[in-house]
Amino acid sequence: MKRLYVILILFTVVTIGCNLNIERINPLTSSSPKKEITIGVSIASTRPNITEIIKKAFIKDRNKQNINILWQKNSDSIKKQKEDVISLIKQEVDIIIIKLLKINQQSKEIIKLINENSIPVVALDKLPPNTKVAAYVSANNFKVGKSQAQYLIDQINKKGNILILKGDKDDKKAQDITAGNKTILKKHKKIKIIKEKWHNNWSEQLANLTVRQTIKENKKIKAILANSDQLALEAIKVLQKEKINKEIIVIGANASKKGTIALIKGDMSSTVDQMPYIRGLNALKVATFIARKEKWNWDGIIKNGKYNIKLITTPIKLINKYNVKRLKKRWQDL
Repeated sequence: MKRLYVILILFTVVTIGCNLNIERINPLTSSSPKKEITIGVSIASTRPNITEIIKKAFIKDRNKQNINILWQKNSDSIKKQKEDVISLIKQEVDIIIIKLLKINQQSKEIIKLINENSIPVVALDKLPPNTKVAAYVSANNFKVGKSQAQYLIDQINKKGNILILKGDKDDKKAQDITAGNKTILKKHKKIKIIKEKWHNNWSEQLANLTVRQTIKENKKIKAILANSDQLALEAIKVLQKEKINKEIIVIGANASKKGTIALIKGDMSSTVDQMPYIRGLNALKVATFIARKEKWNWDGIIKNGKYNIKLITTPIKLINKYNVKRLKKRWQDL
């Protein structure tokens, strides 16, 4: 296998794995169809559009892989997600792919419940601290943060005051995006981070408050970097209300439908496509290999508390007004 650097902040990289590019998605070992396996899926999300994209990836690949998928309806509460997982356990699935609604003690207990029933679990997007999973599939969020910051410094001539709107402090996605931001920003002495703030459960209301308070304290803000489009959109609301939205650049992440609309309208400067279809496809492939006890390649191993977790990272792409057309196929009714 070719060696590659995998940059993971706040989680220690123990092993470095295989090369990764958009064309190959991931260098996963080819798996010819064998006996049918049953994969349970619990996807919790406040963004049903993204869930549907992930579901399409699962459905497209299941027949040729001889997979039976038990798909639980989109859970909109952690209580409902636990009930879904219990249902999958009772149906004796071979493996569970789970995208948790949020990172908290209840989500850790859900993972623990799956492990206690000796069912391997693939975590998609969210990985609770100090929990054991068979694999963790995520976009390269460190690169997301770097891409955001690099685009930003080019837009503000490498100087000015920056506000960073961070997601949940226990969410690895938020940790890695922010770390990526800082890796680029610290290289430029004329750029100053005047405030950076975590927002529990990615709260849009708290982000709104953070922006209002920051503007009141210091109006000389050049740009706002947000860990997600949702946080960025809240910032835009405040700036529009204060009639200073033309003066401050706002950059989001995850290329949501609303974020894409804001980008087209010129309200948001850029976002980052984290390619949910490819993430879904990778999660399904990894789950298939694990359920069949086949060898597979991973991109690295991260330290999650006392556990070493095998990691698959998927590609990302910065989106601005010049290449936003690539999202119009995804959001066809724009």
